[in-house]
Amino acid sequence: MRKKRRDLGQASDIAFLLIIFFLLLSGISSSHSLSLQLPSNTTTSASSEEPSLLTLTLTRNGALSLNNQTTSLSQLPSLVYRTTDLILEVEAATAWQEVVSILSVLQQLQPASLELEMMP
Repeated sequence: MRKKRRDLGQASDIAFLLIIFFLLLSGISSSHSLSLQLPSNTTTSASSEEPSLLTLTLTRNGALSLNNQTTSLSQLPSLVYRTTDLILEVEAATAWQEVVSILSVLQQLQPASLELEMMP
């Protein structure tokens, strides 16, 4: 007796299915971004303070420094105000979970503006 050879499909059929598979997977990827909604810079009274510029630096070992003075995450609420313009400098080898933690605290503090810079 002669064995019947099963036809598994042609190469073009398999390639077509792989293309569909990868297109579906690319649409499923999750976003790893953090949405920050900062308040507008409108002032309600003439006696409000002028915006101040603070530079917050996050080092690769997780240390925070505010204008070149070491600080902690728990001290940020007393230092950052709604009228504060803030620059967050992050060293290149810093874990992104630490950056996200800092950004979530800053989102609650609602500074006037926030700039994120990567340092070498």
